[in-house]
Amino acid sequence: MSQDVNPLHIQWKNPEFFAYLAAQKGVAPGASVLDESNAMEYFATSPFYDRHSNNEHVRMQSAVHFAQAAATAPQSMADLARETARRNEQELR
Repeated sequence: MSQDVNPLHIQWKNPEFFAYLAAQKGVAPGASVLDESNAMEYFATSPFYDRHSNNEHVRMQSAVHFAQAAATAPQSMADLARETARRNEQELR
């Protein structure tokens, strides 16, 4: 971001990401597509997101846990999300 631009005056949104999520979920255009499973992915596309933050570290760990859970056995998406959340919680302990 430019040093001469006040970030308080910047608005940001990513309509392409919303369109991608809507197509992926089969949601009608204009309907809400953000939820707890994709909010961090959306925020990570923002120019305000710090790639060196703790959020990024946790996001990358979640991606690894998701891949590990997906590789272990075929499951439904709900089971896969629960297994990923369980692995994330274990790591935080």
